[in-house]
Amino acid sequence: MAGVPTPSNSAIIAFMVIVFSANLVVNYFGTHFEFLRSFFGSKVYEVTKASKNLPISSEPDKTIDITRIVELRRMLLYEQLEELNAVLEEYQNIFQEDLYNEYKVNDAYRAFYITVPS
Repeated sequence: MAGVPTPSNSAIIAFMVIVFSANLVVNYFGTHFEFLRSFFGSKVYEVTKASKNLPISSEPDKTIDITRIVELRRMLLYEQLEELNAVLEEYQNIFQEDLYNEYKVNDAYRAFYITVPS
């Protein structure tokens, strides 16, 4: 092939020597540079365990329970759409009043994530 330089034999041999030498260094000293510990000493640091009686700064996020999810799906199944729409709008209003209620509106709509095509 014209114009494509080919590596010389000395370049190939130099590359193989570098790879072989690097392999020897890694195998001798270790893959995680354990040899540095011998130069700087090895210290073991202990982690202080947290107290079991730490105060909780806030209540966990509350969402709708499974009975409410079943009720929402029942409303859809029996085509009680006005009542269902009112409930979903109420969850949206609760969310708009306090953004920490995002789980309630999310879980209300997730009630309709069903895999049954019918």
